[in-house]
Amino acid sequence: MVRMTIYLGGGGSAAQESQVWQRALRDVDRFLYWPFALPDHMVVGAEEWLTSSLRELAIDVEVETWESLAGHSPDELAPFDLLFVGGGSTSKLAQHIRDHEFEAAIHRYLEGGGSYYGGSAGAVLAVDSIDIAALVDNDPDAAGVKGLGLIRGVSILPHANFFSSERQQETARELGQNVLLLPEDSGVMYDGAALHAIGPGEVRFMAPDGEISRL
Repeated sequence: MVRMTIYLGGGGSAAQESQVWQRALRDVDRFLYWPFALPDHMVVGAEEWLTSSLRELAIDVEVETWESLAGHSPDELAPFDLLFVGGGSTSKLAQHIRDHEFEAAIHRYLEGGGSYYGGSAGAVLAVDSIDIAALVDNDPDAAGVKGLGLIRGVSILPHANFFSSERQQETARELGQNVLLLPEDSGVMYDGAALHAIGPGEVRFMAPDGEISRL
């Protein structure tokens, strides 16, 4: 089994997700930021927001931002310690990665020792399907779209603290699988074998039958 390191955040502010960011970036010297899930008009200012947030958290790390994959080769991922995939539209994110044929490159990068952080849309993308975004995030283009498949057999619900338990169960039932509930102040680390909760919030699984289990 290939060991990999994946961090998924619940989609809160940098301050809310501070424990997740601190853990994900603890041994990182240089990481690559992909902000292109955001609306186009917000992409240009995304790096400034991120670097400011890192300073507020006293995280000293080098950041490079690709506002688009156009003009970049999958081989360019290799020098980075971590790939940081931010929030926005999950379908836009998935389509852009697919259009530029980076899916397999992400797997090779992780298998070669790179790490992945996904916040909000970047977290939803990490699993087999992004269908959940069509159900809860007003993102109809996400219906039937595959994710990266980095973590199998589960869907991800970021911002879970904004959804009632009834809505969480309804979502799990419609998807027919367990949903990992990530509140905005917390996240998980996946080491290729198991998920580990990070942060003060309660990270839970919601099963289609309504059974809730704590991670």
